[in-house]
Amino acid sequence: MTPYTTDVQEAIMKNYAGIGVEVVEERHLSIERNGEIAGVSEKVLGRLVEEVIFGVKEKGKEIDAVTTFCTNLNAAGSVDAWESWEKPILDTVAVVIWDMLREYGVDLKEVKGWGTLFSKG
Repeated sequence: MTPYTTDVQEAIMKNYAGIGVEVVEERHLSIERNGEIAGVSEKVLGRLVEEVIFGVKEKGKEIDAVTTFCTNLNAAGSVDAWESWEKPILDTVAVVIWDMLREYGVDLKEVKGWGTLFSKG
């Protein structure tokens, strides 16, 4: 799930395919101006994440995780809530912070509210 235009979304999916990651379902907002991305509400983002998860289920398919892909999205703080739909959410900002903290030896289990990625240490 991204805020990007169709051409950017397609390039991202092509890159994922190039490293062996299959995109089963996607949503994007087709926002053309970078400055507008941060203004997308958590409600809108949550609806898109939900559409991805349940869109896959309706097709009888399975996914391993959902990614919210863009550092300007206000998504990291909602990961815990979205994971109630029983799929890991890999938010761009959360993943970068997870990796940085891990590199510096921080006990990731102490980080609360940013999803199951942090509970895995």
